Amino acid sequence: MALVLVADDNERIREVISRVLQRNGHTVIPAVDGEAAWETVRERKPDLVIIDGVMPGTSGFEVCERIHADTATTHIPVIVVSGWLPAGSEASCATATLAKPFMPNELTEQVEQVLQARAKPAA
Repeated sequence: MALVLVADDNERIREVISRVLQRNGHTVIPAVDGEAAWETVRERKPDLVIIDGVMPGTSGFEVCERIHADTATTHIPVIVVSGWLPAGSEASCATATLAKPFMPNELTEQVEQVLQARAKPAA
């Protein structure tokens, strides 16, 4: 299964997302904020990043932009999970978005869709 970075400043949400992913066979790396998430992405190169869009300090949207601007990490898909999802270009770096609150099955479906799309060879 996949190595997934889960970044959210809310510990309970981070734990819920992590448990759902682990139940589905994924290995989870938790991060408490945007800077920790970015460092982990650079060091571990996870298969997928799930990140809260709005966090103090470096936001998930900023981390998403960094991931896709760096040639070493640009291939990593990002799911932005947030209670506030902008309608404009700020969320355009995300591979997918998921609005809070969400049901566990919605998260599972979104993760599987993104991972399957990543696994398909380019046409």
